[in-house]
Amino acid sequence: MIETPTERIDLLFIDAAPAEDFPLRVLRRYLELEESSFVSDNSAGQPPTNPLLIMLNEQSKKRAEALRSAIKKLTE
Repeated sequence: MIETPTERIDLLFIDAAPAEDFPLRVLRRYLELEESSFVSDNSAGQPPTNPLLIMLNEQSKKRAEALRSAIKKLTE
């Protein structure tokens, strides 16, 4: 799980060496980022009660699913 903004920045680093698997590296890194971003309105890590934060988490799940689908198609 991401703890600090510095760690979030580290997650965005992608080895950009030109190679056949470059698109997959990009997608996998963004999937890792989406899967680790959970927004809560309390310090106990419980599910949020704020409707905006609930929506943000739902959108993050949808982005992660889209990334999983793209990765699956590229690896078939």
